[in-house]
Amino acid sequence: MKTIFLTGISGFLGKHIVEHLLQEGYAVKGLLRNKSSYTGAQHHNLTLIEGDLFSDLLHVMQGVDAVVHAAAETRQHLSSSKDYLRINYDATVLLFQTAIHCRVKQFIFISTANTVGYGSLKEPGEESFPIKSPFHQSHYAQSKWLAENFILNTDHPIHVSVVNPSFMIGAFGHKPSSCRIILMAWKKRIIFYPPGGKNFVHVKDVAQAVVQLLQTIKFRQQVLLAGENLTYKEFFQKFIGISKQRSLLIKLPKQLLWLLGHLGNGIRELGIATAIQPVTMEILCLDTFYSNKKSIQELGLSYRSIDTAIQDALHRLNQN
Repeated sequence: MKTIFLTGISGFLGKHIVEHLLQEGYAVKGLLRNKSSYTGAQHHNLTLIEGDLFSDLLHVMQGVDAVVHAAAETRQHLSSSKDYLRINYDATVLLFQTAIHCRVKQFIFISTANTVGYGSLKEPGEESFPIKSPFHQSHYAQSKWLAENFILNTDHPIHVSVVNPSFMIGAFGHKPSSCRIILMAWKKRIIFYPPGGKNFVHVKDVAQAVVQLLQTIKFRQQVLLAGENLTYKEFFQKFIGISKQRSLLIKLPKQLLWLLGHLGNGIRELGIATAIQPVTMEILCLDTFYSNKKSIQELGLSYRSIDTAIQDALHRLNQN
């Protein structure tokens, strides 16, 4: 039985990854700051390890076959690049070096599609596309991009896979994470949407891809995990149809989003934390579309419909 060391086990993606791993017969060592924060099912092949990414993990990683690094700093209100670099770059480098020292065979780094150049519906972004503006101005995307480059370009004996999921949707726990977009529309009579679009992927497909990567080892590889390319209007139209709620869709003008972004900068200068900033508003006005061609051809993935992801998210909301 292979043993997997998983970070971010209590997070949105981490919970789905551990479920898939246990279903496939892997033993899992899951790192989390507080064991009480884990709300998933207990399993005889699951060992919860209390600590953080800067803990001494040498003894924990002994005998581990692969590391799946899903933990990350994703909060958008942080104002300093140092806040993102510490977790997304420094901790990744430390974890990677620990894995090398312990002779771990495989290292899977969960990054983001934001580090891959986006494209259009006719020519969606692929793994070979370099990071594009305005994502190179995003502290989050930049920290992930730096970590990718370190593990892909460092001379080492480990087999490395960099996974670049697009915007994940699906059932979530007590923290809505990226599914806040669902809360933006849930039970709202008026839904305001930005003029751009993005790629959406079911979180279960990302978890399944991780399991597939553990079974298809290559020395170095990078894989985009992308579901459906949709404008925000198309996404919310899907949501309204699935939820059967009566809502009016109103498009936000680019000029208003630009104004809000600069207003957010002013708020940040007053020392007030906010996710509103010019780069975020600019991204909302763009069509950031991606291709899943490589993941289908090389991993044999079959992507679920985003309708299913929305249904799963709504089901969890109604349960709570």
